[in-house]
Amino acid sequence: MPTGAEKRAGSALQKGLQQATHHAGVSQLHPVPPHEGVRSQGTDHKQAQGALYSPCVLYSPCPWRSLWLAGFQVLGFFKGMSFPLLSVALVNSVLFGAYSNALLYLSATHHHDRRAKPPSYAHVFTAGSFSGLMQAVVLAPIDLIKVRLQNQLHSYGLRSPAGASGTQYRGPVHCAASIFRKEGVMGLFRGTWALVLRDTPTMAIYFLTYTSLCQAMTVQGREPGPMTVLVAGGCAGTASWILATPMDVIKARLQMDGVKGVSYHGVLDCIRISVRHEGPQVFLKGLALNCIRAFPVNAVTFLSYETILKLIC
Repeated sequence: MPTGAEKRAGSALQKGLQQATHHAGVSQLHPVPPHEGVRSQGTDHKQAQGALYSPCVLYSPCPWRSLWLAGFQVLGFFKGMSFPLLSVALVNSVLFGAYSNALLYLSATHHHDRRAKPPSYAHVFTAGSFSGLMQAVVLAPIDLIKVRLQNQLHSYGLRSPAGASGTQYRGPVHCAASIFRKEGVMGLFRGTWALVLRDTPTMAIYFLTYTSLCQAMTVQGREPGPMTVLVAGGCAGTASWILATPMDVIKARLQMDGVKGVSYHGVLDCIRISVRHEGPQVFLKGLALNCIRAFPVNAVTFLSYETILKLIC
């Protein structure tokens, strides 16, 4: 049986993990919310002719179209960000909490002992896969509402142009209520299978890349420095999004299923229709923007997480 001191130490470690995860999660959204809105619109169909946005923000009309359709308001880039901002602590607590506890179960090594006795790559990969699965289940309704709001290019109450979707949402709560009223509880989990297929292998690569780079760039037995954490975190984020982008395209289209006049009968059907209409290159849509976004976001996330964890634990 664990002693009282061991219980208090374990409780303090869990509290530290939760607080570090919260602050690291919030830091994810500060640098690049405009990219997120453009990415979501770029991976889905245009509303009228079925054409698609270019994946590269530097040469794409998508950002300027987003501004124009939002009434020349810069806030058009920030569509759908209020809900993720409010829920990011929960999502990241699930992600990092599931990873840390799974790694603790597999390796029987606490966080502060992992530099002297690092876990095996197999354990990191397995714990990362588990955390991705848990995140996908919790994230599904939140991500669905975010994608629906970001793909609504006209303000609530304004008449949509001919051929465009007539569905209008006042905000996250109204969006969730509308989906629930029309499609039931399962409607809030539209695209969940694609999200699971995206996040389960992606989070495994995410944590595996971060751990391996930190170990390779740090003297054995020592803590990685801030620059090491930044580089490893940024590379981990970029690698994970390279893997995630093809299924992210499918996920976004399934989440907009029926809203823009296109219906799919599952993940495989969405893949088949997308490839038939646009070719294999459809899976690269948004890749450049995802990589541009991923490096700074995940560099800051891991640096915040590691720094706060050291201060608290």
